[in-house]
Amino acid sequence: MVVNHLGVHFNPILAVFAPLYWMLPAAEWLAVIQALAISITAWPLYRLGVRVLSSERAATLWTIAYLINPFVLSAAAWDFHPIVLATPIMPLTMLALESKRPRLMLLGCVLLLLIREHFGIAVVGFGVLWWIRQRSFLPGLIALLIGALGFLAVVAFIIPAFSPTDSHLMLSEDLGQLSRYVWLGTSPMEVLRSLLMHPIQAMKFSLFELGGWEYLFFLLIPLAITPLIGGEFLLPAVADLAVNLLSANPMPRSVLAYHSIALAPVLVVAGMHGARRLSRLKRYSVSGLGRLVL
Repeated sequence: MVVNHLGVHFNPILAVFAPLYWMLPAAEWLAVIQALAISITAWPLYRLGVRVLSSERAATLWTIAYLINPFVLSAAAWDFHPIVLATPIMPLTMLALESKRPRLMLLGCVLLLLIREHFGIAVVGFGVLWWIRQRSFLPGLIALLIGALGFLAVVAFIIPAFSPTDSHLMLSEDLGQLSRYVWLGTSPMEVLRSLLMHPIQAMKFSLFELGGWEYLFFLLIPLAITPLIGGEFLLPAVADLAVNLLSANPMPRSVLAYHSIALAPVLVVAGMHGARRLSRLKRYSVSGLGRLVL
Protein backbone atom coordinates (compact mmCIF):
# COMPACT_ATOMS: atom_id res chain seq x y z
CA MET A 1 0.00 0.00 0.00
CA VAL A 2 1.46 3.34 -1.07
CA VAL A 3 0.82 6.03 1.54
CA ASN A 4 1.17 9.77 1.03
CA HIS A 5 2.63 11.37 4.17
CA LEU A 6 -0.34 13.77 4.29
CA GLY A 7 -2.57 10.73 4.73
CA VAL A 8 -0.96 10.12 8.12
CA HIS A 9 0.29 13.42 9.52
CA PHE A 10 -0.06 17.12 8.67
CA ASN A 11 3.38 18.75 8.96
CA PRO A 12 3.70 21.64 6.44
CA ILE A 13 6.24 23.19 8.84
CA LEU A 14 8.77 20.80 7.25
CA ALA A 15 8.96 23.20 4.30
CA VAL A 16 11.36 25.33 6.39
CA PHE A 17 14.01 22.66 5.79
CA ALA A 18 13.91 23.16 2.02
CA PRO A 19 16.40 26.09 1.92
CA LEU A 20 18.75 24.16 4.22
CA TYR A 21 18.66 21.13 1.94
CA TRP A 22 19.19 23.40 -1.05
CA MET A 23 22.43 24.61 0.53
CA LEU A 24 23.53 21.17 1.73
CA PRO A 25 21.38 18.03 1.32
CA ALA A 26 22.15 16.28 4.61
CA ALA A 27 20.07 14.56 7.28
CA GLU A 28 22.26 16.17 9.92
CA TRP A 29 20.10 19.31 9.57
CA LEU A 30 17.26 17.39 11.24
CA ALA A 31 19.40 16.26 14.17
CA VAL A 32 20.78 19.76 14.74
CA ILE A 33 17.36 21.44 14.58
CA GLN A 34 15.88 18.85 16.94
CA ALA A 35 18.64 19.40 19.51
CA LEU A 36 18.31 23.17 19.11
CA ALA A 37 14.50 23.12 19.50
CA ILE A 38 14.69 21.09 22.70
CA SER A 39 17.50 23.14 24.24
CA ILE A 40 16.32 26.68 23.39
CA THR A 41 13.01 25.90 25.08
CA ALA A 42 14.88 26.59 28.32
CA TRP A 43 15.00 30.32 27.49
CA PRO A 44 11.23 31.09 27.37
CA LEU A 45 10.72 28.75 30.35
CA TYR A 46 13.26 30.75 32.35
CA ARG A 47 11.62 34.03 31.30
CA LEU A 48 8.24 32.68 32.34
CA GLY A 49 9.71 31.43 35.61
CA VAL A 50 11.09 34.86 36.51
CA ARG A 51 7.73 36.42 35.66
CA VAL A 52 5.60 33.86 37.49
CA LEU A 53 7.80 33.10 40.51
CA SER A 54 9.47 36.54 40.90
CA SER A 55 12.74 34.73 41.55
CA GLU A 56 15.63 34.10 39.18
CA ARG A 57 16.86 31.29 41.44
CA ALA A 58 13.51 29.46 41.38
CA ALA A 59 13.20 30.04 37.62
CA THR A 60 16.62 28.47 37.10
CA LEU A 61 15.67 25.41 39.17
CA TRP A 62 12.48 24.84 37.16
CA THR A 63 14.33 25.32 33.87
CA ILE A 64 16.91 22.70 34.84
CA ALA A 65 14.07 20.38 35.86
CA TYR A 66 12.75 20.67 32.29
CA LEU A 67 16.15 19.92 30.76
CA ILE A 68 16.66 16.73 32.78
CA ASN A 69 13.06 15.51 32.56
CA PRO A 70 13.07 11.83 31.44
CA PHE A 71 10.56 12.51 28.65
CA VAL A 72 12.75 15.34 27.31
CA LEU A 73 15.95 13.27 27.40
CA SER A 74 14.22 10.37 25.65
CA ALA A 75 12.88 12.61 22.87
CA ALA A 76 16.35 14.07 22.33
CA ALA A 77 17.74 10.56 21.78
CA TRP A 78 15.21 9.67 19.06
CA ASP A 79 15.52 10.30 15.36
CA PHE A 80 13.86 13.50 14.12
CA HIS A 81 10.09 13.97 14.48
CA PRO A 82 8.33 17.24 13.52
CA ILE A 83 6.45 17.42 16.83
CA VAL A 84 9.71 18.47 18.50
CA LEU A 85 9.41 21.84 16.70
CA ALA A 86 6.41 22.61 18.94
CA THR A 87 8.56 22.35 22.07
CA PRO A 88 9.84 25.98 22.11
CA ILE A 89 6.66 27.37 20.53
CA MET A 90 4.48 26.20 23.44
CA PRO A 91 6.24 28.28 26.15
CA LEU A 92 6.85 31.18 23.74
CA THR A 93 3.11 31.35 23.08
CA MET A 94 2.48 31.11 26.81
CA LEU A 95 4.98 33.93 27.40
CA ALA A 96 3.19 36.08 24.81
CA LEU A 97 -0.10 35.33 26.55
CA GLU A 98 1.27 36.29 29.97
CA SER A 99 2.85 39.45 28.50
CA LYS A 100 -0.47 40.50 26.91
CA ARG A 101 0.92 40.34 23.36
CA PRO A 102 -2.02 39.01 21.32
CA ARG A 103 -0.32 39.16 17.91
CA LEU A 104 2.65 37.11 19.10
CA MET A 105 0.29 34.68 20.83
CA LEU A 106 -1.70 34.21 17.62
CA LEU A 107 1.51 33.77 15.59
CA GLY A 108 2.48 30.95 17.92
CA CYS A 109 -0.97 29.41 17.45
CA VAL A 110 -0.64 29.50 13.65
CA LEU A 111 2.79 27.86 13.82
CA LEU A 112 1.38 25.08 16.00
CA LEU A 113 -1.31 24.38 13.39
CA LEU A 114 1.46 23.76 10.84
CA ILE A 115 3.28 21.21 13.01
CA ARG A 116 0.78 18.43 13.76
CA GLU A 117 -2.88 17.81 12.99
CA HIS A 118 -4.08 17.59 16.62
CA PHE A 119 -2.54 20.91 17.66
CA GLY A 120 -5.73 22.65 16.60
CA ILE A 121 -7.05 21.47 19.98
CA ALA A 122 -4.01 23.02 21.70
CA VAL A 123 -4.76 26.32 19.94
CA VAL A 124 -8.35 26.17 21.24
CA GLY A 125 -6.81 25.71 24.69
CA PHE A 126 -4.70 28.85 24.22
CA GLY A 127 -7.82 30.76 23.19
CA VAL A 128 -9.68 29.74 26.34
CA LEU A 129 -6.62 30.42 28.50
CA TRP A 130 -6.26 33.92 26.99
CA TRP A 131 -9.82 34.75 28.07
CA ILE A 132 -9.26 33.31 31.56
CA ARG A 133 -6.03 35.23 32.10
CA GLN A 134 -6.65 38.50 30.26
CA ARG A 135 -10.44 38.77 30.12
CA SER A 136 -10.01 40.03 26.57
CA PHE A 137 -12.57 38.55 24.21
CA LEU A 138 -11.31 39.05 20.65
CA PRO A 139 -7.80 37.45 20.68
CA GLY A 140 -9.17 34.45 22.58
CA LEU A 141 -12.05 34.08 20.13
CA ILE A 142 -9.72 34.28 17.11
CA ALA A 143 -7.45 31.58 18.59
CA LEU A 144 -10.44 29.39 19.41
CA LEU A 145 -11.87 29.71 15.90
CA ILE A 146 -8.64 29.11 13.98
CA GLY A 147 -7.85 26.18 16.25
CA ALA A 148 -11.25 24.51 15.84
CA LEU A 149 -11.54 25.21 12.09
CA GLY A 150 -7.92 24.19 11.46
CA PHE A 151 -8.36 20.92 13.34
CA LEU A 152 -11.59 20.08 11.50
CA ALA A 153 -10.19 21.00 8.08
CA VAL A 154 -7.10 18.82 8.52
CA VAL A 155 -8.68 15.80 10.22
CA ALA A 156 -11.98 15.73 8.34
CA PHE A 157 -10.86 16.82 4.84
CA ILE A 158 -7.12 17.13 4.13
CA ILE A 159 -5.85 13.88 5.67
CA PRO A 160 -8.75 11.73 4.32
CA ALA A 161 -8.14 13.18 0.84
CA PHE A 162 -4.58 11.81 0.84
CA SER A 163 -5.27 8.60 2.74
CA PRO A 164 -5.64 5.30 0.84
CA THR A 165 -8.47 4.36 3.24
CA ASP A 166 -10.36 7.68 2.80
CA SER A 167 -9.90 8.29 6.52
CA HIS A 168 -7.02 8.96 8.87
CA LEU A 169 -4.98 5.76 8.93
CA MET A 170 -5.14 5.70 12.72
CA LEU A 171 -8.94 5.59 12.42
CA SER A 172 -8.81 2.78 9.85
CA GLU A 173 -9.41 -0.87 10.72
CA ASP A 174 -7.12 -3.88 10.22
CA LEU A 175 -3.86 -1.91 10.18
CA GLY A 176 -2.36 -3.44 13.31
CA GLN A 177 -0.68 -1.02 15.69
CA LEU A 178 -1.40 1.84 13.30
CA SER A 179 -5.14 1.52 14.08
CA ARG A 180 -4.72 3.40 17.34
CA TYR A 181 -8.16 4.94 17.80
CA VAL A 182 -10.48 2.47 16.09
CA TRP A 183 -11.87 1.44 19.49
CA LEU A 184 -13.52 4.89 19.56
CA GLY A 185 -14.70 4.95 15.92
CA THR A 186 -13.56 5.02 12.32
CA SER A 187 -14.19 8.73 11.65
CA PRO A 188 -13.63 11.99 13.58
CA MET A 189 -17.39 12.31 14.15
CA GLU A 190 -17.63 8.77 15.52
CA VAL A 191 -14.73 9.42 17.88
CA LEU A 192 -16.30 12.68 19.06
CA ARG A 193 -19.66 10.96 19.53
CA SER A 194 -18.07 8.18 21.58
CA LEU A 195 -16.26 10.65 23.84
CA LEU A 196 -19.36 12.80 24.35
CA MET A 197 -21.89 9.99 24.76
CA HIS A 198 -19.72 7.63 26.83
CA PRO A 199 -17.09 9.77 28.61
CA ILE A 200 -16.90 7.60 31.75
CA GLN A 201 -16.43 4.38 29.77
CA ALA A 202 -13.79 5.99 27.56
CA MET A 203 -11.94 7.35 30.59
CA LYS A 204 -12.00 4.02 32.41
CA PHE A 205 -10.77 2.16 29.33
CA SER A 206 -7.93 4.61 28.63
CA LEU A 207 -6.80 4.84 32.25
CA PHE A 208 -7.08 1.21 33.34
CA GLU A 209 -7.27 -1.03 30.27
CA LEU A 210 -4.67 0.95 28.30
CA GLY A 211 -2.59 1.88 31.33
CA GLY A 212 -3.06 5.63 31.09
CA TRP A 213 -2.84 6.11 34.87
CA GLU A 214 0.80 4.97 34.81
CA TYR A 215 1.53 7.47 32.04
CA LEU A 216 -0.02 10.32 34.04
CA PHE A 217 1.91 9.21 37.12
CA PHE A 218 5.25 9.38 35.32
CA LEU A 219 4.35 12.76 33.76
CA LEU A 220 3.44 14.37 37.08
CA ILE A 221 5.82 12.79 39.61
CA PRO A 222 8.98 14.54 38.20
CA LEU A 223 7.20 17.85 38.89
CA ALA A 224 5.87 16.86 42.35
CA ILE A 225 2.28 16.96 41.00
CA THR A 226 2.42 20.80 40.97
CA PRO A 227 0.95 21.06 37.43
CA LEU A 228 -2.41 19.93 38.82
CA ILE A 229 -2.43 22.98 41.10
CA GLY A 230 -1.74 25.21 38.10
CA GLY A 231 -4.87 23.69 36.53
CA GLU A 232 -5.94 26.07 33.75
CA PHE A 233 -2.39 26.28 32.36
CA LEU A 234 -2.76 22.65 31.29
CA LEU A 235 -5.35 23.64 28.66
CA PRO A 236 -2.79 23.75 25.78
CA ALA A 237 -1.68 20.25 26.85
CA VAL A 238 -5.11 18.68 26.30
CA ALA A 239 -4.32 17.82 22.65
CA ASP A 240 -1.20 15.77 23.40
CA LEU A 241 -2.70 14.22 26.51
CA ALA A 242 -5.75 13.08 24.53
CA VAL A 243 -3.90 11.51 21.60
CA ASN A 244 -1.45 9.75 23.92
CA LEU A 245 -3.96 8.54 26.49
CA LEU A 246 -6.51 7.32 23.93
CA SER A 247 -4.00 5.44 21.76
CA ALA A 248 -4.44 1.65 21.71
CA ASN A 249 -0.74 1.49 20.82
CA PRO A 250 1.15 1.94 24.12
CA MET A 251 4.24 3.56 22.58
CA PRO A 252 3.00 7.20 22.84
CA ARG A 253 2.70 6.74 26.62
CA SER A 254 6.21 5.39 27.09
CA VAL A 255 8.82 7.36 29.03
CA LEU A 256 11.25 6.23 26.33
CA ALA A 257 9.20 7.68 23.44
CA TYR A 258 9.21 11.15 21.85
CA HIS A 259 5.44 11.74 21.87
CA SER A 260 5.35 13.78 25.11
CA ILE A 261 8.09 16.27 24.22
CA ALA A 262 5.68 19.17 23.53
CA LEU A 263 3.86 18.35 26.77
CA ALA A 264 6.96 18.80 28.91
CA PRO A 265 7.24 22.63 28.78
CA VAL A 266 3.49 23.06 29.29
CA LEU A 267 3.64 20.88 32.39
CA VAL A 268 6.57 22.92 33.69
CA VAL A 269 4.68 26.19 33.16
CA ALA A 270 1.61 24.79 34.94
CA GLY A 271 3.92 23.53 37.70
CA MET A 272 5.45 26.98 38.18
CA HIS A 273 2.02 28.51 38.57
CA GLY A 274 1.12 25.73 40.97
CA ALA A 275 4.27 26.43 43.00
CA ARG A 276 3.38 30.13 43.19
CA ARG A 277 -0.08 29.25 44.51
CA LEU A 278 1.41 26.87 47.09
CA SER A 279 3.85 29.56 48.21
CA ARG A 280 0.92 31.75 49.20
CA LEU A 281 0.15 29.25 51.97
CA LYS A 282 3.31 30.61 53.67
CA ARG A 283 4.52 27.07 54.40
CA TYR A 284 6.47 26.78 51.16
CA SER A 285 8.80 29.08 49.25
CA VAL A 286 9.04 29.07 45.45
CA SER A 287 12.75 28.26 45.72
CA GLY A 288 12.09 25.45 48.17
CA LEU A 289 9.50 23.93 45.85
CA GLY A 290 11.93 24.36 42.97
CA ARG A 291 14.56 22.40 44.89
CA LEU A 292 12.00 19.70 45.67
CA VAL A 293 11.11 19.35 41.99
CA LEU A 294 14.75 19.32 40.92
